[in-house]
Amino acid sequence: MLELGALAGMLPRWSLGGAYVAESLEESLLEWTIAAYEETLRRFLALGGLRNTHQRLTADLKNRVKGRLLVGPWLRNVAKGRPHVVPCQFPSLELDNPLNRVLRWANHVGIFAAHTLKNGNVLAERLRVLDTQFHAVKLQRPDLSASTRNRLAGNQRHYADALKLAEMVISSVHVGSKSGDIRSIAITLDMNKVYELAFFNALRSIKPDASRHEEWIITLSTPKDCPPDRRLIRSTRMIPDVWVPGDETRYPVVIDTKWKRLLYGSSEADDLVSITDTRTVRLRPEDMYQATAYGLEVIHRARANRKPVLGCVTALVYPALQSVPDLSRTIEVSESQVIVTLLAWNLEAPVIAEVGSIWNRLQLSAALPVTA
Repeated sequence: MLELGALAGMLPRWSLGGAYVAESLEESLLEWTIAAYEETLRRFLALGGLRNTHQRLTADLKNRVKGRLLVGPWLRNVAKGRPHVVPCQFPSLELDNPLNRVLRWANHVGIFAAHTLKNGNVLAERLRVLDTQFHAVKLQRPDLSASTRNRLAGNQRHYADALKLAEMVISSVHVGSKSGDIRSIAITLDMNKVYELAFFNALRSIKPDASRHEEWIITLSTPKDCPPDRRLIRSTRMIPDVWVPGDETRYPVVIDTKWKRLLYGSSEADDLVSITDTRTVRLRPEDMYQATAYGLEVIHRARANRKPVLGCVTALVYPALQSVPDLSRTIEVSESQVIVTLLAWNLEAPVIAEVGSIWNRLQLSAALPVTA
């Protein structure tokens, strides 16, 4: 799990060194996340540190006006016999700004969460020391939906990495609402995305020309004999997980990774491939439709570009807990063919070696026929 998350680029890039790694997966992920944030925060403070930003403040001033006078609140003060209290709104350079509040809250969450780890007290203390530099920043839960990480000013670019890890800590480590009380702690990862990205990154290390989420525009139109005033042209998209162009020795290859069901290795009732039932594979029909449509689209696009191909291999890659023989079906399309293949990714095997084995098997399936 950790290896897949790291390969997918969804776990922090940092050196674990001599840090304690808990026996449970949840505690290990929690420690990785908090320690990565602490290291990134330390680097952020050394690189540029906290920056002031212009904030619009509202404050009650005494016997003076600054910026814009808030007439309604001031008249209420006059009615209460306090005309010297003047509510104003004005811009000011402030260290207590949204960016710094995100980091301060991540410090708070990280400190309390680290205390729940078996050997987390040292990590919590390191974060507490760094948090002393945020004494001028208000401690309150930030609104991550209004994150400004993608709209950083030029002198704030050094915030990017720290904000990314801070948001990961805040959104993934769920802290109870009572002060000092941690109700539950969990790390949230989108396993479908982990599985897909880990496979793609492993394949890219073997096959650098592989591409991910390439968009194919599909044009839809009304029949040619439709009256001119009712003609329509619309478009939609196909987005395969992985696309590997063909070459002089093999067909092009489309790969779609599936995470929701194990191909083999969990239980007889849930596996897609059963030892006792040798006649069927319990695939979702839409998976087969998808694989076939990808292959047909590859052939259609090649012919439309006057670069016809003899065939295409579309692979559905499912997780498994042990090796399973590949299963395939060949569909003849005029002078071309679509080869739909079901492959098992054995998650018990080393990731890079196993993905390399999958690619070798795909190359054999995609090999161009030898002509005499």
